[in-house]
Amino acid sequence: MNKYRFTSFCIAWILSILFIHSATNIAMAAETTSPSTSKSLRQKEVKYVSGPDKAWFTSDDQIYHYFICEYDSKGQMILKKRLITGPDKTPFTQDDVVEEYEAYTLDENGNTTKTTLFDKPGNDNIWFSKDDVARYVENYELNTDKQKTKATRTASGNTIRVINYSYNDKGWNTGDSEYCAAGNDGTWSTKDDVLDKYHKYEFDSAGNILKSSEFHANHNGKGNDNTWFTDDDVVFAIKKHLYGTNGQLEKELKAIGCGPDGAWFTDDDVLQYYTLIYYTPARNR
Repeated sequence: MNKYRFTSFCIAWILSILFIHSATNIAMAAETTSPSTSKSLRQKEVKYVSGPDKAWFTSDDQIYHYFICEYDSKGQMILKKRLITGPDKTPFTQDDVVEEYEAYTLDENGNTTKTTLFDKPGNDNIWFSKDDVARYVENYELNTDKQKTKATRTASGNTIRVINYSYNDKGWNTGDSEYCAAGNDGTWSTKDDVLDKYHKYEFDSAGNILKSSEFHANHNGKGNDNTWFTDDDVVFAIKKHLYGTNGQLEKELKAIGCGPDGAWFTDDDVLQYYTLIYYTPARNR
């Protein structure tokens, strides 16, 4: 058994132990976490959907896709690639297929100033070569605390998205607003920009995001008053974020329905997927 198949076997075994009790709600997921260490780098993110039994957190849950993170010699993330299981139908083996990847540009202080998303391998049909095709480039503006305040996404030199980030007086990111068009004046970052969606975050006492809510224009996000950022805005989807004892994010659960009780962040929320996040020991910096 080679190391890739052994790893796959181990993951399947771990899942069968962690999820031995069948469940169909979010509450069950809070009882399990993925492994991490006190000083570690994010190595892998694995997105799962329910399997043939249509039940969540059982041994037949299936990998939808997964991400592998790569770092430079300073332990700074420089690349994140998305893959799907290959022809051998065994995840984490050499024939897994790259779907796309993000390459990060850092400044001299290690702050990410640009993200480039590549989604085609180019004419040579080889990923991670010079002719890979970029779908878009995202440039960031940073505040004095080196936090992103604005992202401008361009494709073929044209702006296609602008994302604004907001923070509270503690420096915690409280949400973001994503605009998809420049509005009637044809100028980005003016009052008539067209909002596509926004997110709101809720925290614990340490500043970790516990809950995120998404409001989307295509799903009645404005609510009955037809006005954004008012009390009747309609939640389209939510995420629940779960942390390990060392404070690292270890699991995310996304729901796209509030269930029969009509309330979000309750046991009957309708899951779309969940993600397990794995870490590897950090290098000396």
